[in-house]
Amino acid sequence: MKVSVLSQRAAIAAAGVIAAAAVNVVVAPRAEAALAYGAIAYATNGAGASVWNYPSRSNAEQASLSYCGYSSCEVLSSFKDCGAVAFDGSTLQGGYGRSLSAAIADAKSRLPGGWVDSWACNTLS
Repeated sequence: MKVSVLSQRAAIAAAGVIAAAAVNVVVAPRAEAALAYGAIAYATNGAGASVWNYPSRSNAEQASLSYCGYSSCEVLSSFKDCGAVAFDGSTLQGGYGRSLSAAIADAKSRLPGGWVDSWACNTLS
């Protein structure tokens, strides 16, 4: 079978367009990225759960309470970007921010003398 130079060039060009389209599909951000929510919940016995990338705040909060697994579980941090929980040996306090460092600073500012006990960030935000 004889293939003309024009046919080869057309095939190469078509392959390039298909490859470029595939790259665009892989690299393009997800449409629901702005709708990513997370939450961190703790129980009075110290059990806790962190969730991220949920479609709504209520979904994230409910999931964190469910994974926490105790009737005394309480949501300490709900967030769109990052959340953190500080602990001072007796008290837990949640915070949030646009970055992990901002969430940690917020939680620690709400509980002076506390240290970070847990944190989570959405990967879609």
